[in-house]
Amino acid sequence: MIKRFGKQFAVGISAAGMLLTTLSFFLTRQPISAEIWLDGGDEPAAVMVESPLAANWLMEAGIRVFPNDSVRYGGIPIPYDFKLPEKNGQHLLYKPAVPITIQTANESIRLYSGAETLGEALWEHSIFLKGSDDLSLPLSTPLNQAVTVTLLRSQPVRIQLDKDEIEVPNFLPRKATTRSSAEA
Repeated sequence: MIKRFGKQFAVGISAAGMLLTTLSFFLTRQPISAEIWLDGGDEPAAVMVESPLAANWLMEAGIRVFPNDSVRYGGIPIPYDFKLPEKNGQHLLYKPAVPITIQTANESIRLYSGAETLGEALWEHSIFLKGSDDLSLPLSTPLNQAVTVTLLRSQPVRIQLDKDEIEVPNFLPRKATTRSSAEA
């Protein structure tokens, strides 16, 4: 009889052992203590979480997360589904996105970003500048409130020589344009 049911018995015992191992893993997990710092806030929100996901930590702190908000761990931006190390004393920095309005000659662009600076926000939204473009605020402008910025794109000037044509980026700053028209 042992020969006949020995294989099935061994499989059953192995399955029961794996089930108990898995069950003990979930039953013995201890909550993780963490602090969520709000950008510009004076005190952190202390939370006890059982999940290693950053989004769950924010939810436990009562923070509603929106697209383009910024979450940083160790000063580095992380996605909301990032699995954090399961150890006590962790810190997250949450920065809500702020509206950025970019006025160009032809349109007004509105975007939201949780980036630290204007330059970082433009980069994350794939708005790249040329050396001869004019931006009304420095790229290092901190994003701690809504920002409106004017972007004047340079236009190439073609100079025709006898046999060659040269294309040069051209930009006349607003002050220079005003001064030139006043002198004319």
